[in-house]
Amino acid sequence: VACVPLSPSSYVPNAFTPGGLNPVFRPVVLFENPERYSFRVFNRWGQVVYETSIPSEGWKGDFNGFESPTGVYAWQLIFRGINRKEYTKSGTVTLIR
Repeated sequence: VACVPLSPSSYVPNAFTPGGLNPVFRPVVLFENPERYSFRVFNRWGQVVYETSIPSEGWKGDFNGFESPTGVYAWQLIFRGINRKEYTKSGTVTLIR
């Protein structure tokens, strides 16, 4: 019997199309600890337009009940892996309508 520690891994798309083939923007994280998970999306003025602490939920391209305009948005992902280390990742995503 062998025990191999697994490092967390994440994939975050760089574009999505609400109502299209990729309708929800959310990261895919493997080997994370759901006790510590934070995903936020920001508009170009730095305002948080979406926030969740549930790994299976994602942004549908709206803000306060209205469709967000086409453009580039920043995101930040913070999660703890099963190895108890905390990871912070960030980037941009293009919203295409």
